[in-house]
Amino acid sequence: MRVKVISAKGLIAADKTGTSDPLVKVSVGSTTKKTKSLTATLAPTFNETFEFTSKDTNIDEIDIIVEDVDALVNDKIGLLTIPLKDLPKGSEVTKTYKLEIPPDQKKATSAGTIDLAITALDFGVEAAPDAVKPAEQPKQAEQPKDVEQPKSTEALKPVEQSNVPTTVVPTTTQTPSDQVIIQTKGKLKVRVISAKGLIANDKSSANPSGTSDPFAKLSVGKTHNSTKPIAKTLTPTWNEIFEYQVLDSQSETLEIELFDKNFLKNAEIGHLSISLKDFPKAEEVLKEYVINPPTELKQQSAGTIMLGITAVDFGIPKGVSPSQAAIIKPKGKLIVKVLSARQLIDADKEGLSIIL
Repeated sequence: MRVKVISAKGLIAADKTGTSDPLVKVSVGSTTKKTKSLTATLAPTFNETFEFTSKDTNIDEIDIIVEDVDALVNDKIGLLTIPLKDLPKGSEVTKTYKLEIPPDQKKATSAGTIDLAITALDFGVEAAPDAVKPAEQPKQAEQPKDVEQPKSTEALKPVEQSNVPTTVVPTTTQTPSDQVIIQTKGKLKVRVISAKGLIANDKSSANPSGTSDPFAKLSVGKTHNSTKPIAKTLTPTWNEIFEYQVLDSQSETLEIELFDKNFLKNAEIGHLSISLKDFPKAEEVLKEYVINPPTELKQQSAGTIMLGITAVDFGIPKGVSPSQAAIIKPKGKLIVKVLSARQLIDADKEGLSIIL
């Protein structure tokens, strides 16, 4: 799919000067891309286009986060979620969307709007055919000859429902015998160990190859943390641990951004997004992840980062493959009202039946 971030207006003023330095993050699944940041405006114009691939258009959504860029931690100033399942196939949809106010911005009464142009290139709702012949209705079964037909429609009026008792029947959900139900909610532990090959953002005549003062920002849902900055290195070692509460491991991701700490404004030197849905339960996964370079830097590599990630009390149990993991939706309730019946068949010789 193609997402064009056109512009926004009426954004939240997050800075004391009464303005913001906005950028827009666009995420589909585990892929996140961002616009350039604009300085001191509540009505930015971006006109930037990104392309994404969806693994399941019935589940995936476009997640939009508008942020005010700050020296240490960016502030969220607008949120938006757009389902993919209702997009028309092959047609660009240009629309003004109302942004939701982030929980941190309690004093705001509005988060403004954002203009997007979205195209589902090779999926989506097909256009309806010009004419479809209605299916032939099945013929009604003939009434038994000994059943008296009602003389008027008055006899078929429904009874009043106010005095009819209701019965609540709980539903059950079954899974194939070879599948295992997994927990998708719980605690996540992330150990930020080290990084190498980072982008050198600080260059001088004395050090033309350059260096950086890197730190990492981590986010899961609405919880954010940052490591301490390490001075003048492209191979930092942090060994810091953070914990998060995951509400749905099938849709949430671990977002990581790396910055070079500067006196006035930090500079992004990389980012990555990690899906949480296939992690093993209660087992630390040590892995070196490739860092994506910022979109404004035309670099092929931004280095790697070593992480230790543990799904403490959720995820796939040991010995179970991802294909065997069954995600069961919460049980619901079905309400059945038995109202009345008329013109039943006389099954007893007396001409009456006992009904249950």
